[in-house]
Amino acid sequence: MYQQEIGGVDPISVGEALAHSQDWSCDRLGEDSVAIVVDGKWRVLFLAMMWSQSEGLIRLTSSFDLKPRAGHVLDLLGAINRVNECCWEGAFTLCSEQELVVYRNVLVFDERNAGNWRHIDRLLTTAIDRCERFYPVLQAVNLGNSSFSGLLKLALSEPVGHS
Repeated sequence: MYQQEIGGVDPISVGEALAHSQDWSCDRLGEDSVAIVVDGKWRVLFLAMMWSQSEGLIRLTSSFDLKPRAGHVLDLLGAINRVNECCWEGAFTLCSEQELVVYRNVLVFDERNAGNWRHIDRLLTTAIDRCERFYPVLQAVNLGNSSFSGLLKLALSEPVGHS
């Protein structure tokens, strides 16, 4: 068992097990981190989950390729800011040099939620949901679509009904 555990649970092993249960590709990078690759609806998502025992935090980043088009970087940054206003947890950033949009979130992992895999599952599924939900909006802005408000409303809407 890894030394990086709390309450008898290694949070990275839990994340790794959850990834395997979903048939996502994952690689254990060490005692305190795992890389996960998810085939999303729109793009391949790259997730990195890191455990900091000293801080009692699990940090999750989820990224997807989105090359900012010349002349649209400020529009894209403005769209990311508006999207972040709608997210209650986590936030998007633009890493221009790597041409990535990154969603970041943190989970305080302590005795209250130690051993509860649902917290880690929610951390992972929320990151994937946010990327899947907002990628089309950010891509449209990047391509010069001026109907950002309508796209954002659509992304925030919850589908109802059945097929």
